[in-house]
Amino acid sequence: MRRSASSQARILVADQTTSSTVTVSIDADSFASRNMMRDSVVRSAALLDTAAYPDIKFSSHSLRSDADGWLLSGDVTAHGTSVPTEVVIVQVTHEPDGIRVHAHVQRMDRYAFGVTRSKGFVGRYLHLTFDIFAIPV
Repeated sequence: MRRSASSQARILVADQTTSSTVTVSIDADSFASRNMMRDSVVRSAALLDTAAYPDIKFSSHSLRSDADGWLLSGDVTAHGTSVPTEVVIVQVTHEPDGIRVHAHVQRMDRYAFGVTRSKGFVGRYLHLTFDIFAIPV
C-alpha cells in the first residue's frame, strides 16, 4: 500500500543570515520522472526501497554567498546513508503570503547512497530542482 506523498520543511531565518538553517523531509514515494515504469523500478527494493526508507531528508549546516548566489551546504539522507551536498539558491521572491525559494542541486551521485543497481536503465546522476513556498509562523 502506497502512502500519500507528503513533505515537511522548516526554515529558520537568523538575525545573521549566514546562521539560518533549513531541514526538509520528502516522501521518497513521491519520486516522479514522467515515466511510470521507471518510477516503479526506482521506488522498488532494487533502488530507493521506499518501503524500508520512506523519507529523503536534507539538513543544512551552513549558508554562504558566492558568485553563483547563495549556497546552502548540508547533508542529504536517503536509502539509510547521509551524503554532503550543496544546494544553490537561484531565486528568492517575496509574495503576499510568504516567500518562494527556487533552488537546485546540480549533480548528485546515487552510488554515494549505495543505490547502484539497474545500471543503464536508471541514470547515475540526479539533477534536482526545488520550488519551495514558505509561510512565516
